[in-house]
Amino acid sequence: TMAQLLDPANVVLRDVNQGQDESENTEDAFRTDFTYYLDDVITSVDFGYRYSKTSSVSDQVRSNVGLRNMADSPTGDLFAQLLTAGPDNFNDGDGRALYIRDFLLINPELASSDPQAVLAALNQAIEANNAITGSDRGPISSPTSQVNAFFDIEEETHALYAQANFEYGMFRGNFGLRYLETEVTSLGNSVTQDGSGNELVTQLTSKGDYDFFLPRFNLAANVSEDVIVRLGWSKDIRRPDFDDLSTSVTFGTSPNSAVSIGNSGLAPEEVTSFDISTDWYFAPAALLSVGYFHKTRSDLHVTQQVDPFEDPSTGFRDTTGPECEGGGIFNPIADINVFGPDAGVGLCVPTQTTINDSGETTQQGIELAAQYDLSNFEKELGWASGFGVVANYTYQEFSGGESFDTATSRANAVFALTTGNPDADISAKQSLIDLSENAYNITFYYEKYGLSARARYTWREGYR
Repeated sequence: TMAQLLDPANVVLRDVNQGQDESENTEDAFRTDFTYYLDDVITSVDFGYRYSKTSSVSDQVRSNVGLRNMADSPTGDLFAQLLTAGPDNFNDGDGRALYIRDFLLINPELASSDPQAVLAALNQAIEANNAITGSDRGPISSPTSQVNAFFDIEEETHALYAQANFEYGMFRGNFGLRYLETEVTSLGNSVTQDGSGNELVTQLTSKGDYDFFLPRFNLAANVSEDVIVRLGWSKDIRRPDFDDLSTSVTFGTSPNSAVSIGNSGLAPEEVTSFDISTDWYFAPAALLSVGYFHKTRSDLHVTQQVDPFEDPSTGFRDTTGPECEGGGIFNPIADINVFGPDAGVGLCVPTQTTINDSGETTQQGIELAAQYDLSNFEKELGWASGFGVVANYTYQEFSGGESFDTATSRANAVFALTTGNPDADISAKQSLIDLSENAYNITFYYEKYGLSARARYTWREGYR
C-alpha cells in the first residue's frame, strides 16, 4: 500500500554516495586583427593572429559506500528526520507507467545545505543499528580526494587567418584560409599495487598535437530586388572535450555501469560543410526562405564499450582482480550482486572510451523559415502592429560510419528469452548524438513602445 511504501521502517540504507568535487578552468587569450582596404573587386583583406591557452584541473573528492549486508543497514525509522517523500511526478516525463510512484529519499535540500549534519545523522543510525543487530559496521567517513580520478589538462592553440572580401555587380562575399596548431598536455595518475599489496601512485603525462588548414568561401547574389541566393562552403573541426581526453578513472558502486576512460590520442572531428539557400523578402520585415545543407564528417567521436567476460553457464564475472583478462576494468567498490558466487564488492565491469570512427559520415537536410509582422499596418492597427511571427522547420538525415552499439551478453540473453530467438544479437549503428530527423519551432512576439514579449513552441522528433 501507499502507507507501507512511505513507512520509514520498511526501507533500509543501502548506499551512501558523497561528492565535493573541485574543478578549476582557466583561459588566457590574445588576438590581433588587421584590415587592408582596396578600391577594386576585392574591397578589403582581413588578417590576424589568435592565441589561446585553456586548462582544466579536476579533483574528485568523493566517498562511495555500499552496505551489502542487511545486518549493517539501518532501517529508515532510525534516520526518519532525513527522509521525505519523492515527487509524485517522478519519471512521468517519458510516459512510462512501470515504476514505483511512492518512495522515500533523503531530503535533497538538507543534503545540499548541510551535508555534514546528514552524515552525522546516518552514522548515529548505523551506531543504533549495531546495538540492535550486533553488527560491527564502522561509521561512514567524509569524502576524500580520489587519486585515480585527478586530471590536469592544458590546451595551447596558435591560429593565423586571412580573408578577402569582394563585391562585383550582384555578387558579394568572401573567401579565406585559417591555419591552426594545437598542443594538448594531459596529466593524470596511475594507481597500481606492489608485491605486498600497497598502493603505488605514479604521475603520468601524455602529449598530443595536431594542425589543420581550414578554407572557407561565402557568396551572396541579389538576383532581384527582393530575392537573395546564398551559398557557403567551409572546412572546420570539432575539438574533443577535456573529459574525453583524461585518462583518469572514476569508480561507482554499480556492477552494471560502465567506467569511462579518456583517450589522450582522440583527434578532432573534421567537418566539411556546404549550404545553399534562397531568401525572398516579400514585404518589409517579412521573409520566406528555403535551404539545403550537407555536412561530411571524418573522425566522428563515437563510444567504444568493452564488456567483461561472463561465464555463459553461471553469468559470473572475474571477482579476483586486479587484472581483467577477459575485458573491462576491475572496480574495487562495485557490488558483486548476481555476478559472483559470494556477496561482497570488487569485480570486472565494462569500460567506455570515446574513439574516432574509421568511416566517413554524412548529414544532410532542408531548412524552411518564415517571418512576418504587422509593422506595415501601423496606421490601420495602431498598437496591434507590433505583433509578429517567426517559424522554422528542419528535416535532416544521417548516414555512414562504421561503429556499432552492441547489447551486452546479459542483455542479449534477456532479448533471447523475450523474443524466443536464441540467436538474438542486438546492435545498431552509432549516429550523431541529439540528431532529430524532424524539428520545428514557432515564435509569436510583440515589439512596440519599448515593450518586447515572446512566446515560443518547440518540437523535435526522438533522438539519442
